[in-house]
This record gives sequence, structure tokens and C-alpha cells, in this order.
Amino acid sequence: MRLLPAAFFTFFAISTALAQVAPDPKKDFDQKMKAAGEKVAREHVTLGKFCTGKKLHAEALIEYRRALSLDAGCTDAKKGLMWKYEGGAWVEDPSAKIKDRNEGSPDVVEKAHDEYYAKRQPARDRCAKEYATVAEWAAKKGLKAEAKLAWKSVLYYDETSDKAREGCGWVKDGSAWVCPGDAERRAAETKRIAAADAGKKVSEGSDLEMKTGWALAKRHSKYFQFEGMFSDGELTTLIKTCEAARLSFLETFELPADALEAPVHGVFLKSKDDHKAFLSKFVGLTGREFDQINAMSGWTKFDPLTFEVRQGENEFSLMGDWAVHCTIEFYWANQFGIENCPPWLGEGIPYWFTYFLTKSAMTNCIAFETAAQGGVSWDDVLDWKVLVKDLVKSGKNPPIRDVLEARLNALDGPKGVKGWSLVEWMLAARKKEFFEFVKALAGGASQEDAIKTAFGVASFAELDAQWVAYVLENY
Repeated sequence: MRLLPAAFFTFFAISTALAQVAPDPKKDFDQKMKAAGEKVAREHVTLGKFCTGKKLHAEALIEYRRALSLDAGCTDAKKGLMWKYEGGAWVEDPSAKIKDRNEGSPDVVEKAHDEYYAKRQPARDRCAKEYATVAEWAAKKGLKAEAKLAWKSVLYYDETSDKAREGCGWVKDGSAWVCPGDAERRAAETKRIAAADAGKKVSEGSDLEMKTGWALAKRHSKYFQFEGMFSDGELTTLIKTCEAARLSFLETFELPADALEAPVHGVFLKSKDDHKAFLSKFVGLTGREFDQINAMSGWTKFDPLTFEVRQGENEFSLMGDWAVHCTIEFYWANQFGIENCPPWLGEGIPYWFTYFLTKSAMTNCIAFETAAQGGVSWDDVLDWKVLVKDLVKSGKNPPIRDVLEARLNALDGPKGVKGWSLVEWMLAARKKEFFEFVKALAGGASQEDAIKTAFGVASFAELDAQWVAYVLENY
């Protein structure tokens, strides 16, 4: 028998040992994320304890729940949520009366909020830094999916991080960042507009021209009859945009190609005086009704489908936004016939389409900027997802019942944009249930019954919790 040298056995043993402990980057990533989660959970617990001490019970709940979601073994979070120690383990206590309303006078609560926000921001910065370290490590190791997951956690704590946005696949739209799904949808709508029917230039005089003495540019397609004080090229853009909006509506609600064939008549004017002349000479309004509509930027009529808008001091982009908004309102009403449609839904649907088609929300009956909101502007749709997520994370999320049951004039910026976000969530993640909800409303069901039946929830609060989870995961 031939004897092998001792050195061979030594080499074999070392090689075998190295093979057994060969580094696994994915396992290392999991360990790093777990460690980061435990550190970040401590930040939330610290904030939760502060809030409890200040009797900010609503905010304390948010902090403790977030901590527990990051570290399932976080004892302090369980104590904060009033779990009980039983059988050698901490378990939820169904009988625990967890406080969820802040205590104290408005001034005391406001002061406590200010102190909480002052502590929360540096804590969020530390949380973002923890996950950024993991994301950068994963990227260096070539773990693309894992790096994206870590960057997503960074984005949760720092929505302004360009590195996190880029790491999550966000893209720039001008100066604004747009999440991947929205960017793809907007690109698709841009292509749809480019390929849409432009209609034909019309030379024959119109009834509007006869009644006002105006000489207007006119362009008609199969579904749109537009005229106004703008160039033929500008009317072409408006026609194509609305043709695309019609196709998008049919696609979204899975309607046949020959649905919604009633033509839409659109009138585009320049000044307030033009608007005034249109209302008096063409529409024939007088008295109080004239005064009310004259103060607005435009006018609509559902039979036949007609809208008018004046540019005034606005950019030309108002014309496209108004045209799409009104077109979608017409289609929504004609297709589903919901009597007394809830305002959040009636406004949220047109916003959902202009969000993708025109990237704007300039046509509204909602006050998007008020002193009560601290001067925060909600009128730029490119900011909406970030603002909504901040509402949720800061505990300033409007109560869902206040949104669902609000009259139109009660929908301020936060409530109106939450209404849009509810529509966005339902169409993106719960489309089947949304269709059932709309069908129930059209059939005469109350909004509350329609929501409970269609979405399988016991209350508005349960629906709100599902929406909040979607916002935190996707915005």
C-alpha cells in the first residue's frame, strides 16, 4: 500500500473545514437585517415610552406596534401593548384595555406633540442610517434583491434619500422622484396619448360661435367635439389626451370598446370675461346661479355631456387637466349611476386618472392649501404619496370615517388626498373587491354596508388598517 504524506491529510482537513464554513452572503444579510431591526425597534420603544409618559397614547401605540413588527421578541414593546406573561412567555391579552386616545387639554397635547416630533426626527435619522449600512454592504456583495429590501427600509425612515429611492428603482420625473409602478403607468399613458386619435379640423360654424359672435378653432373626433380660443395644435393635444383618457377608463373598468360612445363637447376659453359671456349668451344663466358659476373656473352639464373652462392666470396645462377630469366624471356617472356618490370617491376617481395622464390635480372643489394645515400645499400630485405616508407615520392620518362620510366642502387637502389614496389602493391591490363595492353602491346599498360586504371587513377601522399597511409598504 502506498502511504500518503501527512501534509496531504493536513491540507485535506483544512480544505474540508473551509468548505464547511464558507461564507454565505445571503445568510449574512439576514443576520445583519435582523440586528438592524432589533436596534431600530429599540428606537421605537424609546419613543413609545416617551409618548406614554406624555399621555400621547395614540402615538405610543404606533411606536410599540412598529417595534414589535421589527423585533418579534421585543419585550418592552409587548409590555407597552399590555401583553401578559403567561406560561413562560409573553402573549396578547384580549381583555387588556389599551388606551388609544391622547389625554390632556389641546395646549398640553400640542406641546407634547412638539416634543415628540423633536425626538422622533433624529431617531428616524438613526434608523435610516442603520439600514443604509446594510443596503450598501449588500450592494457591494452583489445582492441586488437584498439591497433593494434594505433600501426600502431606509426609505421608510427617510423619504428624501435619493440613494434609497434609486436603490428601490424609483426614477426621476423632472425634479420629482416617482415610484417604479407609477413611472411605468405614466410612460404607458404617454404612449397612449401619442397614439390616440387626433380628430379632424372643423371649418363649419358652431352654435356657440353664432350665439357669441366668436371665431373659434374647432376639432372633432368620434368621441370629442372641442372648440376654443386656442390654436388647432393645442386642441389636437387636448383631443388626443381625452381620447387616451377614454381608452384608459375602458381598460381600467374592463368595459367593451363600444361603451361610453356619447360625445363630449368641450369649450376652452381665455379670460373671466369670456367665461361670463359664455354663461350668459350660450348657457343662459341668470341671477344667483349665474353669480355662483361665474365665480368658478368653468361649468359642466351632464345632458348633453358638456364642459367649459377658462384659462385665466393659469398655465395651459389647466385645460388638459380640466378636460380629463370632467371626461372621467362624465364616464363615471354614466357608467355606474351611483346616486349620491360619496365625494371622496367621486373626486378620487378623476384624480386617479389625471395622476397618470396629466400628472396634475388642478380641477377640484377641495381646498388643497389652508392655514389650518400650516400652509402645507397638497396641490402637486407628485408629492401626494410622500405626504400621505408622512400623515400615516406621524399619527396625523385623518380618521377614515371623516373621509368616507365627508361632504365635498369638508374635504381639505389631507382628507381629499386620502380619498384619492384609498382609490389608488383599491384599484392597485383590491380591484375585484372595489368592483363589488361600486356595484353594491350602484345597487342602492349604503356605503358602510357596501364596504363591509365587498372588502370583508367588520368596520371602517379595519379597512383603514389594511390601507395603512399598503401605504407603509408601497409609498
